[in-house]
Amino acid sequence: MSESLVVHPALVMIAGALLLPALRGSARDAGVLLVPALTLAALLALPEGDLWQMQWLDYQLAPLAVDKLSRLFAIIFALMSLAGGAFALRQPSRLEIPAAYLYAGSAIGVVLAGDLITVFLFWEFMAVGSTLVLWSAGTPGAWAASRRYVAVHLAGGVILFAGVTGHLLDTGDASFTRM
Repeated sequence: MSESLVVHPALVMIAGALLLPALRGSARDAGVLLVPALTLAALLALPEGDLWQMQWLDYQLAPLAVDKLSRLFAIIFALMSLAGGAFALRQPSRLEIPAAYLYAGSAIGVVLAGDLITVFLFWEFMAVGSTLVLWSAGTPGAWAASRRYVAVHLAGGVILFAGVTGHLLDTGDASFTRM
């Protein structure tokens, strides 16, 4: 399968998350169910291997790397998004489901990442998605919880960044392999 024909399932979910707020009524309901279903279809269509590869600075990146375990976890994230979307279909908040899909798409991106730089980028998008889920409640308690949550998640991101940077400086290799 040509790299140009392979769709990254994380980007399907994230694009859907960005489009959902523009939809209303039955189109929104269909979108809520269709986004994770299309993500799942994209996952099931992927062959195994490093499907996307690119050079960035001095590093070889593999933003889409599929093996049995990464596919399993990505499928679980997509199925949980589908179930969560169906359960929350009548949720009046216009932010909660798209934010949850941004989080799920980012989590799929993490598990399908074949390099540490891609892991870090999707990890930080997870922080954005999960913080937006908390903000969607719109209560003072939710705002307070989101500030604590984002502080902890971003602290974890700083630690991850330090580890990735140390690994890159030590090995010169961004590959996500057994360490």
